[in-house]
Amino acid sequence: MKIDPQLLEFAKSMRHTATDAEHLIWQLLRAKRFMSLKFRRQHVIKSYIVDFYCHEIGLVIELDGSQHGTDYFQTEKKYGFMYEIDLYLKWALLHKDLKCKAPLIELNLRRNLG
Repeated sequence: MKIDPQLLEFAKSMRHTATDAEHLIWQLLRAKRFMSLKFRRQHVIKSYIVDFYCHEIGLVIELDGSQHGTDYFQTEKKYGFMYEIDLYLKWALLHKDLKCKAPLIELNLRRNLG
């Protein structure tokens, strides 16, 4: 299945305009820093863009925040699709004071995946 080139370009542009939360989580995940797993950010899966994706274990990490809009139907449709193709979806609920919570987020991810 061919991916829409405009969607790929949009995902690429999202990588360059990451939110503070996305940047922080990326620092935890990039370069196999987290459990020696390779993650991709703003990755296109079919017609959706996910925040972080690990192909090796079929894991999608989505950040909760205003950058995702408020269209409940589209969100449910996206996550329903992820479930259908057997991807494990993990939410990382984030707050404004993320920097002091980074170690807690990493610990929570480790507990849920371990």
